[in-house]
Amino acid sequence: MPFTRLIPWRMARTLHPDEATDSPRLEDLDLDYLVKGMARLREDTLHITMQLINVPQNRLVWAEKYQGGIDEILGIQEQIVETLVSSLQRFVDDDILQEIRKKPLTSLNAYECWLRGYRELLAGTPDTGERARVSFRQELALDPAYARAHTGMSLSYFNEWSCRLWSRWEVTRNGAFTWAQKALDLDPHDHVSNAILGRIYLFSGEYEKAEHFLRSSLRINPNDSETVLMAAFGFIYLGLTDEAQSLCDRARELNPSDRLLTASAEAFLHFERGEPDQALALWELRENGKGWVDTSAFMAACHYLNGDLDRMRKCWQDYLDEFSEKINGGTPADARTALQWMMDVNPYRSETRLKPFWEYMGRTETEFPSLHPEASVPPITSEPQPYRFEKEGD
Repeated sequence: MPFTRLIPWRMARTLHPDEATDSPRLEDLDLDYLVKGMARLREDTLHITMQLINVPQNRLVWAEKYQGGIDEILGIQEQIVETLVSSLQRFVDDDILQEIRKKPLTSLNAYECWLRGYRELLAGTPDTGERARVSFRQELALDPAYARAHTGMSLSYFNEWSCRLWSRWEVTRNGAFTWAQKALDLDPHDHVSNAILGRIYLFSGEYEKAEHFLRSSLRINPNDSETVLMAAFGFIYLGLTDEAQSLCDRARELNPSDRLLTASAEAFLHFERGEPDQALALWELRENGKGWVDTSAFMAACHYLNGDLDRMRKCWQDYLDEFSEKINGGTPADARTALQWMMDVNPYRSETRLKPFWEYMGRTETEFPSLHPEASVPPITSEPQPYRFEKEGD
């Protein structure tokens, strides 16, 4: 962990006045972060409050409350440790990120380079991949054997490849796989690299290998909420919805203060379970321009299943706009191209609730005439098409 020392929490007790003078002041502690807590017993219920404090700034970073009966104390203790470990890394990383944004890249250590590059990738804009790779290359220059640097390079290429950027398809696919494999060669117990390799195999249609590496990631570290959610998304595509639900619950337990963390995964799960209203309620929590490119298309499918074609058309147009900007290089895309991309890019192992929506979109000329521009164009099916080269004009 990138901080000096951590003080564990202890049960609060009432100090004798003479004892109080011996307690160190917060500003005198040689610490970056302090974890402290207080427990009170009221009737038969134990109430515990936990806090994470940034000592140099004397600032509250995170706080959480827990309660339960005395007979549940061991379970509460386990829940506190799990939540604390997950939340601590996340909020400490946020603090570190604020500091390193003020520094030149060449002054950062390897972990700071990883964090800066990884947060670039989370922005999800078309140029974030290359910006992130600048940080990861600096990380490799500092420590060529640092597995997480290779993981970051893999993830940067994976994000491009999984979006099917055809002009760089071979480069991005090979880059994602090669760098992930290098990371595992250096550290086979890196849970992030295992999760990413699982996703690569998933999008390649190698479902057994995908499941193997996703499960390996969970065995190595079941307490990292982000990789737990990677596995959850993968399990939904694999048709393992019950396990995906357990993983969403797990991620929410690890980060109870961030409702948006699991919203996309839970929305996806509700959709594939045939619960469009619950899916819509969660997808509508997202910030504009963030999340999957085809989230609006999934929302259009929800409205189609509900029989609301007006809202379906609006969401579909939102999807076309985002697809044109992020996938089609800023050129307005026709509905047929955007539909085929959505069908190709979602790696379902078996059936999906999207099928009736896809079929409707593929045959409806009055609502979407650009889907059938020429009679000679073969009809769109619900099965992903193989990759191919075609000549168009000159």
